[in-house]
Order: sequence, then C-alpha cells, then structure tokens
Amino acid sequence: MRAPSAAPAINVKPVSGGIEIAVRYITRANERYQLRSKLYEAAMNLISKKHAQEPVSVSEKRDPKPA
Repeated sequence: MRAPSAAPAINVKPVSGGIEIAVRYITRANERYQLRSKLYEAAMNLISKKHAQEPVSVSEKRDPKPA
C-alpha cells in the first residue's frame, strides 16, 4: 500500500469514442472553485485545438482580477 501524497494525480485511459481524463488534487477549500475552473479551461483549450503545437499549462493562466 502506498503512503498518501499531496501531489496531483492524472489518469488517462482510452474509452470508446475518445479518452477519459481523471485529475485528483488537494487544494484549500476557499481556492477549490478557482482551481477547478482553471483545470476545466485548460482541458477545453486542449480539446478545442485541432493542431496543438504548444502544451497548455494551468499555471500559465492569469488570475482574473476581482471587479
């Protein structure tokens, strides 16, 4: 049995019609929604790019400033 880790885990597996991506991570409760939104945005950017030449990184995204 492995010791618990706070490092994010990403699992990718082929399914009929595409792939399934599972991302597990630990974050503070008050940052959960913002991080989940960044992950969804990065995933949608990858899906929408037909000829991706550069990897999309969640850390490269700028945080929107509160209005």
